[in-house]
Amino acid sequence: MQAVTITTDGACVPNPGKGAWAAILRCGQAVKEIAGVEAATTTNNRVELLAVAQALEALKSPCNVLVRSDSMIVVNLLNGTGKKPSKRANQDLVQRVIKAMQPHQVRSVWVRGHNGDPDNERCDQLAAQLVIQ
Repeated sequence: MQAVTITTDGACVPNPGKGAWAAILRCGQAVKEIAGVEAATTTNNRVELLAVAQALEALKSPCNVLVRSDSMIVVNLLNGTGKKPSKRANQDLVQRVIKAMQPHQVRSVWVRGHNGDPDNERCDQLAAQLVIQ
């Protein structure tokens, strides 16, 4: 299995309001940036989950994935800690993330947001640009 590192972030202004998500996928020297806007009024938690779902769905084959997120909701879901998946809010996205995880070996780590991590800062920038457009 190829090793892939995914960094994700979401932005929502105001919260709830217009939202956007972004992810950076790294596999060896290859880097891919993806981002999108949530058309309906949304929340920060929803776009954080959407970023992970979109990134995992972008993988073309089963991978060993490390997801880096500044959202403890994402980290806990991916690592199976905290609330049971069935007890979490945003069930549509929780189930989408769980389905997207299935072909992969996924683990997640928390990164402090707005603290100089290059990929986290880039994801934040990508999502923020889409929110203000």
